[in-house]
Amino acid sequence: MKNENNFNNPSVLISFLVVSLFFMGWQFYLQKKYPDYYKSKTSQELQTEQTDALKAQQVTGDIKNSQVGSEVVSSNDNEKPIGSLDLKKSQYVTLSNELYNVRFTSAGLGIDKVELKKFKGEDNKYVNLDTQLFYSVDPQQGMPINFSFSKKSKMELVGLSEHIKKTIRLNPGSYALDVKIEVLKPLETNKLSFVSQMKLKEFQNSLLSPSYERQEFFISQKNQEVRETLSMDYNTSSVYENSKILSLGTRYFAESIVNRSSVSSLVEVLPKLGEVPQVMFRQSQSLQGIEPSQLRLEYEIFLGPKKESLLSAVDPDLGRVIDYGFFEILSRPLMKILEFFHSIFGNWGWAIVLLTLVIRLLVFPVAFLGYKSMKKMQTIQPALKKIKEKYKADPQKMNSETMAFMKQNKVNPVGGCLPMLLQIPVLFAFYSLLSESVVMYQAPFIGWIQDLSLKDPYFLLPILMGVAMFFQQKLTPMAVEPMQKKMMMFMPIAFSFFMISLPSALTLYIFVSTLFGIVQQYIFLKMT
Repeated sequence: MKNENNFNNPSVLISFLVVSLFFMGWQFYLQKKYPDYYKSKTSQELQTEQTDALKAQQVTGDIKNSQVGSEVVSSNDNEKPIGSLDLKKSQYVTLSNELYNVRFTSAGLGIDKVELKKFKGEDNKYVNLDTQLFYSVDPQQGMPINFSFSKKSKMELVGLSEHIKKTIRLNPGSYALDVKIEVLKPLETNKLSFVSQMKLKEFQNSLLSPSYERQEFFISQKNQEVRETLSMDYNTSSVYENSKILSLGTRYFAESIVNRSSVSSLVEVLPKLGEVPQVMFRQSQSLQGIEPSQLRLEYEIFLGPKKESLLSAVDPDLGRVIDYGFFEILSRPLMKILEFFHSIFGNWGWAIVLLTLVIRLLVFPVAFLGYKSMKKMQTIQPALKKIKEKYKADPQKMNSETMAFMKQNKVNPVGGCLPMLLQIPVLFAFYSLLSESVVMYQAPFIGWIQDLSLKDPYFLLPILMGVAMFFQQKLTPMAVEPMQKKMMMFMPIAFSFFMISLPSALTLYIFVSTLFGIVQQYIFLKMT
């Protein structure tokens, strides 16, 4: 029986490796990014975790609807646990600019609700950021401080309590607002505390419509960054000293507090599991040794889309809220180029098309060398088959003779796959970019593609991409061995199925890249 020994063919091995790496890399990325979706636990395990966590922590309920008597433990023995808050007795006031409406409460003078005017949700209403943010809390009483407030204008608010004055000012055309705090008379605990809270949500997932939405927090300290994706069973308590930034967010939007004061913050993360899983964040600032008359605390709060230029304008470190993952070194410059092309066309879809063309042109020389290598491999296939037949009883000798023959004929066994290998990091970087970038959120392209951040609703792009990949293969010189034929035929089908649930922006990139690849193949045919 004739033994073709196909898996000794470097082209087959590399093709298989490329497909495998793509699938495994994508799965690894998602498991790291969205652990709540991939984490599989029984109801018994979750119940046990919840019981243990509640016994250990006894943390508070929701700021809006918490039960009387629920408490959050404190890491400081001199600081009383935070009690419940009934906002039914609170008064509300709303400040507005061109970009958002922000509602504050008299209890704690915290941010209770944010409506973003430039973004619409699935219900066609303003996107609502409903995290409770930056409530002033009395450390001794463990309760939010009650404020009387006066609205100076539609963008300025002044709140007064017994000990502190809190001035809030929105900026025209900006997602950032300024908060200034003055201590009117000494505090008994010499400490200011602010509480923010996020109620955890469970996102619906299915095979063809997976949810890439998530909840997360980001903390920037002096020498490090902390980034955590939250899940329904998150129960890790932690303390972070010398914190400059606390940011709570979802996939596309962030609510961030930037400390502009010389007094550093300590941030405590206090989760609760139960009927309403949630995570509370307490920022504390010690005022020990500071005269009240000399004390001015300033903060800048960002409430808006996670767009790097907007975040970095508030603070360079705040731009780090966007997590591009392992391929960040490629994703960030690609985003800059994409934004430049968008400024020309005014359409993110066409910006992707032009960026794809630029990438293809950059790899053109390497692709041409790869084409020549594959062409040469095709030419020497008959001689390689004779070597395999001659040494089929001695695989080690067969491999050494094969490599010697390739070296003699100046054929690089990986040369044909090099262009594809070079594009894999770009593909992952592009995936990270498109998955994290709010600019694709509800961004229309043409026809049926009305939201580049979502999958193609009719699966037309994945199908067209698969067809284009099939024709590209027909134009690509390759060995005619049965195993390799099957492998190459499998790739368009696998990639089409793989892309049906991914953002249409990414599918558009691969489809256009494949079309340009077909054009390249015609050019190569003319050049050789």
